[in-house]
Amino acid sequence: YPDLAFGSSSVAVTWFDERDGNEEVYLVVAPFPELGDRFEAHARRVTTTAGASIGAYLAWHSDRVGLAWSDDTAGEAEVYFQVFDTNGAALNHAERLTHNSTASLTPAIQPFDDGFALAWNEDVVAERGDHREGGRSVIVFATVR
Repeated sequence: YPDLAFGSSSVAVTWFDERDGNEEVYLVVAPFPELGDRFEAHARRVTTTAGASIGAYLAWHSDRVGLAWSDDTAGEAEVYFQVFDTNGAALNHAERLTHNSTASLTPAIQPFDDGFALAWNEDVVAERGDHREGGRSVIVFATVR
């Protein structure tokens, strides 16, 4: 499940992959002409957790790339957020945005004001089972910088 966003002269691409026996998030930020055949040469592994890091989505905001994803290392999936520069270097540590007993999944992200706006699904998986009928979920909105 890749996601991509275009900056003024570069493109950012994110996805999750199970390369080392665990699902982890990867990121590429590079000038568009450099991607082509050398795409993997630009890839950075963003997460290195014991749990599955999935559902990675990103957005450009001026000269920054905001990246949001879910990770279930703490038990239920939680939403994380991190900012990167135009070369794909992290500008801060990953920030855990949720601390709850529901599964925080599939974060959407857009530039907003001087930061980013995020929305995600808080899913009570135990009431439904994975993607079965019934149960409940709630959409949550937050802004981050």
